[in-house]
Amino acid sequence: MQYVRQELLDFTYTNLTDTYLPYNAATTYTFEAGTPTNASVVRFGTYYYRSLINGNVGNDPELTENVKWLKYGISNKYAMLDLSSQTVSKFTAGNLIVEFKQGTMGTLGIGNYSAQEIRIEQLDITGIVQSSITVGVTLNNLVTDYWTYMYTTYGYEGDKAIKITFATKADRIRVTFIKSSESPFAGCGFLVAGTPVGMGESLYGVNFKFNSYALKERDDFGTLKITKRAVQDLVDFETVIPASSLMSYKRGIKGIYNDIIMFILDERENSAYESMLVLGIIQDASVILSNPVQTIISWSIMEAI
Repeated sequence: MQYVRQELLDFTYTNLTDTYLPYNAATTYTFEAGTPTNASVVRFGTYYYRSLINGNVGNDPELTENVKWLKYGISNKYAMLDLSSQTVSKFTAGNLIVEFKQGTMGTLGIGNYSAQEIRIEQLDITGIVQSSITVGVTLNNLVTDYWTYMYTTYGYEGDKAIKITFATKADRIRVTFIKSSESPFAGCGFLVAGTPVGMGESLYGVNFKFNSYALKERDDFGTLKITKRAVQDLVDFETVIPASSLMSYKRGIKGIYNDIIMFILDERENSAYESMLVLGIIQDASVILSNPVQTIISWSIMEAI
């Protein structure tokens, strides 16, 4: 198993647009009772915040939330960088494109996307493509004879997760989500880039559970009414580590225990399980002292929604 902290905070280029301007600590914001404008709403991180007071200057929207600022919505431009698996950046006018500095980032995780295919390119400082990978191709993947060639619909990928590992470094990365004619938009639910940290080899026997937030009620006649809400993944699994490195791994677990990060349960390059990416937080972790050679870590990961 590996985990990756989100190191990607901004883009050098994207064709996504923002409704409101970024927060400026030197700007004085006001309260607007009617339709909000840039005078009262800002983009801070991946969210929009609306001013609750007049003369609002120098107040961090996140630190003063529900006091001087109200969380107003999610930025479409930055939704894919939000550490939640439910938010989605959407582009309806064609292919969705983002570029960002690679820096020390060696692994890219992409989840809950809608695209005919995804192209990941490494660019040098002049913008020349150094390497290119195309993933998620599903066009006519079911074609086996003339009948299916004529009648099989063209598909697109969605609600999936993939992992890309870069063998070399470049100046920046360009990711293109190629829009399918069958989808109203090209989109991405989460885009996590960073340096993978190993936490032992995952053992077989991963247990997938689900936590539904749907509201279920029965009326006086016994009719069941269901208000659909998010369904959360709960994943239990084990990893094996060298017993001699136990304390090092123990400190590593403590360092990420209360953070939302990307967990890669199956780190093989050609995983049959979509690399088993989970964007979530540790619900429980415990160490089982097996023997002097190997030790087992038991994990319970709760998806961030």
